[in-house]
Amino acid sequence: MTKDLTGLKVKNIDIQNIKNIDYLNYTFSDWVVIGGRNQSWKSSLVDSIFGAIMSHKFFWTSPTKIVKEWENKAIITMQLHNKDTEITIERTFKKWTDWNPRWTSKLLAYFWNNPKDWLKQTGLDRLVNILTIDPLRLQNLNIPDQIKEIQGITWLDTTKIDEELRVLEDERLNVGRWKKEQDANYELVTKMWIPDKVGKVDINEVLEVLNKYEAVNIHKAEFERRLSEKERLEKQMEELQKTLDKVIELWWTAYNLYESENDKLEKESWTEEENKTKLQNAQEINQKADLYNNFIEAKKNKKMYADDYEKCDFDVKLKQKERVEFIKTSKMPAYMTIDAKLWVLIDWVEYKQLNTARKLQVAIDLNIISESPLKVIRIEEGWELDINALKTIQEEIVAQWYQIFIERATVDEYDIIIMDEGELIDDDWEIFKRIEAEKLKNIEISNLLKKNA
Repeated sequence: MTKDLTGLKVKNIDIQNIKNIDYLNYTFSDWVVIGGRNQSWKSSLVDSIFGAIMSHKFFWTSPTKIVKEWENKAIITMQLHNKDTEITIERTFKKWTDWNPRWTSKLLAYFWNNPKDWLKQTGLDRLVNILTIDPLRLQNLNIPDQIKEIQGITWLDTTKIDEELRVLEDERLNVGRWKKEQDANYELVTKMWIPDKVGKVDINEVLEVLNKYEAVNIHKAEFERRLSEKERLEKQMEELQKTLDKVIELWWTAYNLYESENDKLEKESWTEEENKTKLQNAQEINQKADLYNNFIEAKKNKKMYADDYEKCDFDVKLKQKERVEFIKTSKMPAYMTIDAKLWVLIDWVEYKQLNTARKLQVAIDLNIISESPLKVIRIEEGWELDINALKTIQEEIVAQWYQIFIERATVDEYDIIIMDEGELIDDDWEIFKRIEAEKLKNIEISNLLKKNA
């Protein structure tokens, strides 16, 4: 038959030789406030509770230091119970000597109505939630780890939506880089192309000029051919001059031809200057046309990537909103949310800005949601709680049927247990005041005797 281990609380504990505690036996209520000055070993009492469950790994010290000095064995016997079940845990620590690091640990955990029905360490480990031991754990984590911790407690699996969000954010980042490059390119092209000074360019006009430029190149080639012909005629005239008496008629013919070609060349030289000017103008217009086309292309790309980035940014924000709405459907308390910036908010206030009392209330609620079998919470920072905070937490504990252990470095009428130097002094505030008054009186008498001696 499966045992019901939900709602377990600490009923009683018996401690022998743990740290500075010789012997202590106590039966607990649900509201346990432990008062005592510093070094009164308040923590050793509560450490023993969780040490009985979790073994030496909870004590945060060398296993050989768990056992009191000059002793070689420490024993913790504790009863956990709920309305139907009671579990007895016997934890024994042994060390060889104070200077020998060797040690052993023994566990015996069983149900009261069937001592042969044992619990192993793995079964005990499942009883404890991390917020049971350290309810203010969240305040020591960064925001992403806070969210992971809350997700683990509330069984909130956002793996799929987180991956979708990551893909969208990566796409937005890449488009943002391209957008930045296109913006820079647009600024550069704009400086080279200034429409106000250049004016609008007619591409057809540019094509016409380019055609004329091609015709000029053809005419230039013809001009160079004629110039070569002129040089040939000059050479021929020189030869004819040598035989002038023989070829006088040919000389005159060549001379006349030379004159005719010379006139043509003079006319063509003027045409060549005009062609050079036209060519230069055509090149300038062609360069302006290229700059204009670059400007139009850069402007188009700038707008295209701006639109793409705007869409990516919209998709990311939509997915973030979807994530927040998804989280709201979980077991998370109604006053808790994770906003679009992935901050943990309590009543729309950042978790880190809450006071200690409110953080502890949040821890209690998260513990309830986690359905931790052990309905126990430990508060080491009890000195941060004023009377109003204590009353508020007590009401919460009573309402949720929890058991709480609060450690305070003060001693007053609100303490349920008062400890001093590892011993349980008394749980009556009035008796403790009389004991303290007697201690002070004895100290004064001792000082007076020393002074008169």
